This record gives sequence, structure tokens and C-alpha cells, in this order.
Amino acid sequence: RLRENAGLAFQGSIVLGMGFVLREEEARALLARDPRNAEVVLPYQSGEDLTQRPDQSPGRWVIQFDERTEAEARGYTDAWAIVERRVRPERLSKDAARYPRMVEEWWKHWNNRRELARGTAGLPRGLATARVSPTQAFAFVSGRRVYHEKLVVFATADAGVFAVLQSAAHQAWSRRYTSTRGGLAT
Repeated sequence: RLRENAGLAFQGSIVLGMGFVLREEEARALLARDPRNAEVVLPYQSGEDLTQRPDQSPGRWVIQFDERTEAEARGYTDAWAIVERRVRPERLSKDAARYPRMVEEWWKHWNNRRELARGTAGLPRGLATARVSPTQAFAFVSGRRVYHEKLVVFATADAGVFAVLQSAAHQAWSRRYTSTRGGLAT
């Protein structure tokens, strides 16, 4: 880890439960049913979206209750029903002594990366790259969304930072000082 990246570069959220993840049709139906669902149903940006979709848009959505209490989360009736049906059974089967958050607060993501949300708050866009990828491609991402754990998001809208990170000099440095297991890490 680079000390200079503290407060600038963040790993995406660790959702830990595919039951939170929605296909676009499911998400659109939830949003149409109750506009309040937009507070907890968000686009889910992955490394695959970044490197394989021409417009780099999120291909899936995710239910994220953030740090809401159970009572608050239950207020989003439709989203709550999905998470209760898809996530709760798996989470409650885990060892509560070993994984207290996963069992006692089963409606929450394992680690929703609050520091990432704070770092990007108020920015018109951020800069992202897949954590492990042979392409070392960086792209600006915009909008309120949840970033997959395999993304690194830089809390900056600065095109100069993009130019440096996408440069041959950075690529050479990155190849020299990072792991190459399964691709290049940045």
C-alpha cells in the first residue's frame, strides 16, 4: 500500500452475498414500484463493466441498506423482502461468534466502504480501475453507485491524475512493483 494514496484510493465494497445483487429489470421494477427505493437500490459497478462494456456502465444493481438499523431498512418493504428471502438464510447459517456482523446485521454488506463514500462525496466523478486486470485501464465513473470489491476507486475528478495513471511511466512502475498473479494489480 502506498501511504500517499491514503484518503485517495479505495477498494470497492465487499457485499458478500449475491442475494443483494439485482438484474437491471428487477431494479427498474423496484424503482417504478416505489421511488423511495432509489435510496437503497443502486447501480453496481464492477471491473468487468469497466473493461468489457463499451460505455463502462454498470450491468447490475445492488440493494444497499448502508448502516441503517433493521427498523429503518424494513421501511423499504420491497427491497427488504428480497434481501430477507435471498440473503438472510445464508447469513444466519454462519458462525455468529466468528462473523458477528454477518449474522447479527445480516441485511448489511460485509464492508460497504464508508471511507470511499466520504472520499467521493461531492465529486462530479471519480476514477476507477479493476484491481486485477491485464489491461491497466483507468476510466472516469460518475453517479451515485456501489463499487465492486475488485475495483479501486480514486477520489478525484482531476484529468491530470487520470493522465499520470494511464501513462506508460505509471504502467512500467506498476508492472515492476505489483503482483502479477492472475493479471496486473494497480
